[in-house]
Amino acid sequence: MPSRSPTGKHRWGGGFGVDGVGLAASAPGGLVRLVDVEDLHAGGLQQRDQRRMLELHARNNRHMAQRVAALFEALRNAAAADDEIAELYATHKQQRLTGARYVAEAVVALGPLRDNMDLDTATDLIWTFNDPALWTTLVTDRGWPPERYQSWLARTMQESLLPP
Repeated sequence: MPSRSPTGKHRWGGGFGVDGVGLAASAPGGLVRLVDVEDLHAGGLQQRDQRRMLELHARNNRHMAQRVAALFEALRNAAAADDEIAELYATHKQQRLTGARYVAEAVVALGPLRDNMDLDTATDLIWTFNDPALWTTLVTDRGWPPERYQSWLARTMQESLLPP
């Protein structure tokens, strides 16, 4: 079971933790923030155009995946063997779902979704698109350049979520 630090962050053995503002790991020189949510979302959720917002979200997704996809792949694999790691992985998935809902709500605030698309379905799709395993599959395993991944992701989110 993780412990909580005085700042409210979860801490797991091995010096790895996640909180509402990012993901961090301890290193000999101190805490290393692997992902800072405020940095990733800078500008993206402040857009007034749905398509541009999803383009920036794809950019942010790419930058995040470049930094942590391998870590999350290891986390996913280790979750089956260790209850504490399984809890950390479940926390990561829940935070990704919360972030996806936030993005979906921001997109809906700017205009309609595709016909027959509701907010819950949009959230589920964004949650799926945000999965670091998608990066691992296309970039690491299949050799896509990061730019191709970002472009594909932006286009796929736009086509999946927005009216033509």
